[in-house]
Amino acid sequence: MGALPEVNTPLGKIEGVTSQIEGLPVKAFLGIPYAKPPVGSLRFLKPNPVEPWDNIFQANKQPPACMQYTEGPFPWYDDMPGYDTFYGTSEDCLYLNIYTPYFANKRSKLAVLFWIHGGGFTLGSNVIDMYDGRTLSQRENVIVVTIQYRLGLFGFLSSNTSDAPGNMGM
Repeated sequence: MGALPEVNTPLGKIEGVTSQIEGLPVKAFLGIPYAKPPVGSLRFLKPNPVEPWDNIFQANKQPPACMQYTEGPFPWYDDMPGYDTFYGTSEDCLYLNIYTPYFANKRSKLAVLFWIHGGGFTLGSNVIDMYDGRTLSQRENVIVVTIQYRLGLFGFLSSNTSDAPGNMGM
């Protein structure tokens, strides 16, 4: 398979990883920021654009999930496959993952599936095993993009003022 996959973007270069699904290679670019970390003075505010980077961005590991209550709020929650596979939680969680067929390039003209996880705006993450886009990308020859968004009060608290109007999840 050779070198690690690398792409040029308006924000800078991104280097991903290659893995095998059913014996066939697929590329993954994990933990790419799509906004500045919503922490400190940016907490509860609309997302701000991420700054370009000078070095190659290493998109080779899952980001932390957004802050959430993880103690089974629904009867079926504790038995959901993959819900035990968090990579920690953090307020700094506005990241996306991109999965592509191994031989895809900018001339491939592939469909893009943009996946936003469910969870009633209170729980979930794109790092949960059942949302891993590698198999879908490899089997169906599509690009899969999965994102995370701020959950619960971090994304949807509202004061009915312009300072915290609510719905700042993404």
